[in-house]
Amino acid sequence: MKKLLIVGFILVLCTASQAQFIRGYGLKVGGTVANQVWDYSGQSFIEPDGKVGFNIGGFIEFLDLPAISVVGEVNYVQKRAEEEINSVNGVAIPNTTYEFGDDYLNISALAKLRFSMVVIAPYIVAGPKIDFSLNREIDSDFNDDFKNARFGFKVGVGTEVDLKVIHLLAEFIYDYDANSLYTGDDLEIKTNSFDFRIGIYL
Repeated sequence: MKKLLIVGFILVLCTASQAQFIRGYGLKVGGTVANQVWDYSGQSFIEPDGKVGFNIGGFIEFLDLPAISVVGEVNYVQKRAEEEINSVNGVAIPNTTYEFGDDYLNISALAKLRFSMVVIAPYIVAGPKIDFSLNREIDSDFNDDFKNARFGFKVGVGTEVDLKVIHLLAEFIYDYDANSLYTGDDLEIKTNSFDFRIGIYL
């Protein structure tokens, strides 16, 4: 699976690099809601709730065909989760909030299919991505065992709004991590996230 993702990532980047011209470039900003699933071999008492993090980045759009283009992105993404615990195995304890946070440098290459209208152009995007951990804040005793590089893919929908004097976009993206954040003897942590962003062509 990981090898297929790497090959797909390289192929999309090569396609973009051979494009005759650039369709556009710009900035995107928005929020990220992360989701963590802690799978224990025994009984689990941690089921973190997703929190809203921040994301911001730049993009370049290549291959300006009538309906198809390729978007290369570099983003800073915050993925956050927390869990409030007030009992362990049925025994009450003082309320304790565990924080799970990771800041990533996200690089992605997305194929984009546009449905152009007069002013708006709805679109679908999909493609591989890779995340590199920049800063980790996790309340656990095994932080060093968390993976620092994550492969996966993104798929989403959005729309462009071209008002001539300004060219905007808004989109919703599902970000899936193919390899687990952590794998141990009795615990595996899987993750995914949702991005909602607005952007501007410069």
